Amino acid sequence: MTGIPQDTQRLHAQPFDSEVLAALLDSLPDLCFVVANDGTIVGANSATATVLQKPKAALVGKQFTSLLYPSSRSGFSTALATCFATRHREHCTLMLNLPDGVAHDVDVSLSLYSPSNRDADTLCLSVVRDISAEKQKDIDLLRFSNVAHYTLNPLEITDVDGRIIYVNPAFERASGYSKGELIGRNPNVFGSGKHPKSFWENMWKTIRSGDVWVGEVENRRRNGEPYLTYLLISPVVDQAAKVVGYFGVHRDITEQRRLEQQLFQAQKME
Repeated sequence: MTGIPQDTQRLHAQPFDSEVLAALLDSLPDLCFVVANDGTIVGANSATATVLQKPKAALVGKQFTSLLYPSSRSGFSTALATCFATRHREHCTLMLNLPDGVAHDVDVSLSLYSPSNRDADTLCLSVVRDISAEKQKDIDLLRFSNVAHYTLNPLEITDVDGRIIYVNPAFERASGYSKGELIGRNPNVFGSGKHPKSFWENMWKTIRSGDVWVGEVENRRRNGEPYLTYLLISPVVDQAAKVVGYFGVHRDITEQRRLEQQLFQAQKME
């Protein structure tokens, strides 16, 4: 379901022929209901029959709240009463029960309109837009943000050109740079100069092709101190599988390599 077309805005408190209104609503992809001031459904568009898997006639006479998750019913009733009392458009976010058995988050826009028959009561047009996918993205982003913020591994995200757009607190601690100093800069700011040009060319070739690159990289902290990190870089792709950025996970192996070197030297002396 898509956003609310501007055509619906002219319905607000305007007289409208029922046949014209029906044709207009049937052309919309959103679920559209005509509701009386007591919440009774008196009309619906074709999209409702498709999504709710019920003929439009089966919806007429039912309370709109019967389509909602119980916790959302009072929210709709309040918005409907306010719409009729103030004659202003109202919005509310509710949960709609669909045939798949899952409650979907929906945005409901309520607007009054007057039928062309002046003796008829003013009715309310309720346009329902599914926002479940949008809310899930927000939840997923929040989860990632929490995990990234508290993980012990330094994390960085760059855009497709390699400019840093995010680092977590662990990255700030490891590098000695603050987030403000890093955003918008290229990761070569940490470069130690140890690796040849071919090393980085191979890395870029790998991740630009959509593959994951893994390797050991020597970086330098803000104070100039070198440190060795085990780095995994994964491309970030959009729905069209186009690379839109890169996600890097670091693990400091400086101490591990130092101990390995000490062990190697000790074994040589035996």
